[in-house]
Amino acid sequence: MARYSLKNKSDRWLRIQNFKFYLFFVLLIALLAILASQVFGDIQQEQESYVSLSNDALDERMSSLYNELNNLPSGAGNDVLFLSSLVDVKDFIFNGSSKEEEIDQDFSEFLNQNTAYKRLTIAKIDNQPGLNIERQIDGKIILSQSSLSEDFISKAINLQKNKVYISDLQKDVISDSGSLVLYYATPIFNDAGELGGILILTVDPSYFLDDVRNFSRPGEQVFLVNELGSYLANSDVNKEYINTEDKFNFKTDFSEVSDEILSISDKRIIETKDSIFVFRYIQPTLSKFNIYKINGSSDAKDIKDSFYWVLVSVSDRQDVNVILKTIKQQRFIFLLLMITITIFIGLVVYSMYWRLTNKIKSQGA
Repeated sequence: MARYSLKNKSDRWLRIQNFKFYLFFVLLIALLAILASQVFGDIQQEQESYVSLSNDALDERMSSLYNELNNLPSGAGNDVLFLSSLVDVKDFIFNGSSKEEEIDQDFSEFLNQNTAYKRLTIAKIDNQPGLNIERQIDGKIILSQSSLSEDFISKAINLQKNKVYISDLQKDVISDSGSLVLYYATPIFNDAGELGGILILTVDPSYFLDDVRNFSRPGEQVFLVNELGSYLANSDVNKEYINTEDKFNFKTDFSEVSDEILSISDKRIIETKDSIFVFRYIQPTLSKFNIYKINGSSDAKDIKDSFYWVLVSVSDRQDVNVILKTIKQQRFIFLLLMITITIFIGLVVYSMYWRLTNKIKSQGA
């Protein structure tokens, strides 16, 4: 009877120990599942955080260059409006050439103080010779007569007072230099409201095009392209359309994203498997100073109604992908270490459980 009672106690103890053992392993597996879930969540969070910080840095870097380039339109527009209102300019247009010396002195000083401007041109609409005041490559200011094509004049004479025609970047039509320029032109009226001529301010864009060309860093390319994808500024000048007759194009080089970027996207960053694209739109004909380009109406408030440029940074994702891979590897190593430790603890507990149960069984037998 005592032997039977001892066996019952032994069986009851074994059942309790079995329950504890299985409960322990269930909790151990649950702990591993929670740990794995936490690790995968941390991986996702850390990777997203790193990508976000990296993109923010690229975005901030692009914004600094964008703000610098986008300061041009309003400043040049106000300058051409101011110059067109000078008494000497109006006297030259309406009263003959007696003011050439004064104009030469005043405008030469203006050009010397504003090195972004290449030339000032006063064109008459009565087929009389106008006036060019131009800075040469060596910095010398020269005075010459001006003549313009009828097409160019027609774009400016249809403007109302205090309105400015702004051209797209183009080859210089006033001189035969073949360099890229940007024209700001406004009509000149007398006090009676009669049109007498046009004042044209020729902007030398090399200073901001060079900023774009030199802005790239290892693993990054920075371009200024027009709405058709032609390169206006490229660190590889041999790809710029003025040198290659549009042989190279952003659409061809980056076909997977070019349509979205060039079609006025509401995004500022696009990520692909291999690259990160950060971009900004620049429209010289829009500014808070009522400066417009003729495009069928006197108002150019809609960016799609006028020409625009796109400032684009293309960064290689290789470095980012290496960091993301490192984050994943580090977390996986940690998870593997935790799994190994957990399995070791489980094996130790199982070994102890196996020895104890065998001992109890042998004593109960």
